[in-house]
Amino acid sequence: MLGFFALNFAFSNLLHGVEISETQHEGREQFLIRTEVITWFYDRAGGGFSRLIDRDGRDWINFSKNPLKEFPASAASGYRGLPNLVFGSGNPDAGAGHPGFDQCISTQVDDHTIRTVSRSGEWHWVWEFHEDHATFTMEKTDPDHRWWFLYEGPIAGSFSPSTKFWATDTAGVSTRIPHIKDQLFGQWKWVYFGDRRTPRVLYLVQHQPDSLDDTLWFMGSSDQGAHTAPDGMMVFGFGRGKGTAPQFNTSGVSISVGMLPMVPNATGIPVSKSEHLNLGRSIESKINPTDYSSTPEDTGIQFWYGPQQRFGHLGKPQRWINVLGAVLSPGALKKLEFQLDDHSSQPLSWGTDLHRLALPGDFNVELPFDEISTGLHHLLVLATYKNGDQIQKRMTFEKVGGGPWPQPYSIDFSKVEKLQDVVQVVDGHWELTDSGVRTQQRWYDRVLTMGDQSWKNYDARIQLTLHDVTPSQRNAPTYNVSHFGVALRWQGHTADGRQPSRRWFPLGAQGEFLIRNNLDNNQWRILHNGGAEWKPAYGKQRHSVDFGKPFWVRAQVTDTEDSQTLYRFKQWNEGEPEPSEWSVEGKEPSKTDLDSGALCIVPHNSDVTIHSVEIRALD
Repeated sequence: MLGFFALNFAFSNLLHGVEISETQHEGREQFLIRTEVITWFYDRAGGGFSRLIDRDGRDWINFSKNPLKEFPASAASGYRGLPNLVFGSGNPDAGAGHPGFDQCISTQVDDHTIRTVSRSGEWHWVWEFHEDHATFTMEKTDPDHRWWFLYEGPIAGSFSPSTKFWATDTAGVSTRIPHIKDQLFGQWKWVYFGDRRTPRVLYLVQHQPDSLDDTLWFMGSSDQGAHTAPDGMMVFGFGRGKGTAPQFNTSGVSISVGMLPMVPNATGIPVSKSEHLNLGRSIESKINPTDYSSTPEDTGIQFWYGPQQRFGHLGKPQRWINVLGAVLSPGALKKLEFQLDDHSSQPLSWGTDLHRLALPGDFNVELPFDEISTGLHHLLVLATYKNGDQIQKRMTFEKVGGGPWPQPYSIDFSKVEKLQDVVQVVDGHWELTDSGVRTQQRWYDRVLTMGDQSWKNYDARIQLTLHDVTPSQRNAPTYNVSHFGVALRWQGHTADGRQPSRRWFPLGAQGEFLIRNNLDNNQWRILHNGGAEWKPAYGKQRHSVDFGKPFWVRAQVTDTEDSQTLYRFKQWNEGEPEPSEWSVEGKEPSKTDLDSGALCIVPHNSDVTIHSVEIRALD
């Protein structure tokens, strides 16, 4: 065990509340700003946001470079962004404030502020970031040119105008779909946008009232129009007048952008009158926001699966022990550490990290199973805030010398009282309900593992219900796919210098039931042991599922007589007979495959309830 605690971790201990680091998107340098509610990508040379990701991984901007300036196709790519400030063919600074253009120089001023200056020096603006919003202020303008402030992007990450709604301080809540030929104009103090399936709205509020025109409409990416276009964006502009005319001509204008929670309604009125009133009050309160650096009153540390836990009592499913939880309201958090027994404290990363840690404050204490002695252990998590305050919380866990994990093995999650008694939670905040165990957030790889590292050939049946899914995007946190996965012959994440580790490979194989936006077009694929030589195997069939209706998944791994490992997967809906054929099969030479390992349930950016699991050994 001492070997582990002597490690010099090769990851950075991130600052939170407002955390600014660097990354790339579309091959362009970005500031990555992670907050309590939103993950922002700020294009440094463009001077505008290219991505705006909510807690469920939905990207409300989703900018891409190609095509950058092609009407109307760029409504699905290069037109998108925020605030897209400077416009006009006769303006030498056109494109400043817009991702994808190279008109700006952006620098980090302090731990919550970014300043952008146009390359001409004529334009200056700043962004101040808070836990649930960011505030823009225009500091200097070119006196010879006007400007506007735009949000252009897919509401809640998808272009489906019939499921969207919008509201302003004067127009109320509307599901109307104005398009390019009937754009709406008004003088609005604030606006918000939402989707009937998404528990939050995106708002914009202008701090100083004026009588300038503002606009709102849907723009499709094809000549079919907004109602039927395959993709597109919402266009909203403070100070955007008729005839595509910028209206602002002064500095000193401040505008805040943020998100607020709400209860979605799939049918009828999307937002009740009382909720609309409360949202409006909350939005207007952002005009005079509270100090971002204050320590939250409701700070605390939570261990999701209780103050007493057990590991190894059924067997050893993986190489790690995982203790999961969150620091509540981590807005002013400076440092997070953990201490096991009487060993020295170690740095502990916290979310969101766009991978295993979903929400701000989430943590995952990852301890090597084999280096933890059998018996009772004490774990302390210590949080230090920017004002010097500290809070801490202790839990105990027992490592039991049990196992190997029994076969056959079955779980009816509706009858389980303590989740860690029947599985090991590797990632995610799961909740036991009357019908099973359900993910509390859609995010990257929520993982339950069961079985033993010694398991070889086995067959599993899983009953589940899909409630919702985050549409797949090219970048975090979906990384091109949303799915319900089943991993076989899995030994645990491979140590990679991060805390917690991210590397999945090597593993046996993972069957992924790929969930498409069209729920009649789902498809299986198999990911093998990793490496360029292992291409995914795709099933030819397309599978139909419905939100809220149970279905079955079957997974199987077995050695073959020709010294290979055979992986097979299938799916069918509740009430239908099980198909005789497998949906997808894949083989791997035994010499390159893991010869044993546990089973993992892996919903990736999907909201599911797992009802039951049945596993039996194969001869």
